[in-house]
Amino acid sequence: MALLEKKVAIVTGGGRGLGLAFASALAKAGAAVLICDNGCGSDGRGSDPQIAAEAAEELKHCGLNISACDYDISTIEGVRAVIEKALAEFGHIDILINNAGFLRDRTVLKMTDEDFDAVVEVHLKGAFRLSREVGRIFKEQATGGRIVNITSVAGLVGNFGQSNYGSAKSGVAALTRIMAQEFAKMNVTVNAIAPIAFTRMTENLARFQDRDRDMLAPELVNPLLLFLVSDMAAGVSGKIIGAEGNHYFEYFTERTDGLTPIEGWTPETVSDKWNSIVKNN
Repeated sequence: MALLEKKVAIVTGGGRGLGLAFASALAKAGAAVLICDNGCGSDGRGSDPQIAAEAAEELKHCGLNISACDYDISTIEGVRAVIEKALAEFGHIDILINNAGFLRDRTVLKMTDEDFDAVVEVHLKGAFRLSREVGRIFKEQATGGRIVNITSVAGLVGNFGQSNYGSAKSGVAALTRIMAQEFAKMNVTVNAIAPIAFTRMTENLARFQDRDRDMLAPELVNPLLLFLVSDMAAGVSGKIIGAEGNHYFEYFTERTDGLTPIEGWTPETVSDKWNSIVKNN
């Protein structure tokens, strides 16, 4: 029996890059997959319905159970259309991969409201809306489910020139942990992957210029994704897992022991005791 036999998955941003790698892996593991991708440019502008259609057609030629749509997940109407399409095609939903997104990099002083909002609308609010609506389907189905969100080191650690993207991805990480708590009673797990991989979104970033592309191929993230959406990960939820090529690791929030002075705090004592408050590298 295939790992994901009889499962149905939705993959947003599934027409290219990591999303296409995910869709292919899920389908090869036995799942029926709906690829959702409006075919926008790497900056989120424009659209091309052929991106999703051609990706699905290529996978169908390999004998895989794939469907496609190009709905815009930055609107609630688009989100609901995605879900209706999945239910109409396959009858139920078991897995949601929130992967769609784009970049509009600017330093803070050059960032416009439009560019900030557009990135947050898709990366964060798109993931929220889809998870909420699919969560309602999971509750009705009463058979559990899996959600995997795609976050980023830009949100977990920070990256120059990506205040919009980093803010959105930090929000995705928080959303993941909160939904993991709220959805647990429905037997739904919610986890996030923070991949470092060569895609059209990352190929022009300075930190990728000297890296071996084969060592950061999107397909290297697939084993982690498949584990998280399978029955093997039934007890795994609220985790943020990094994937840098074949190197997997966990991101988590920690706190120092800190200090509580008997005499209370003043600005001067904060200064004096600073090294006892913060983590010193």
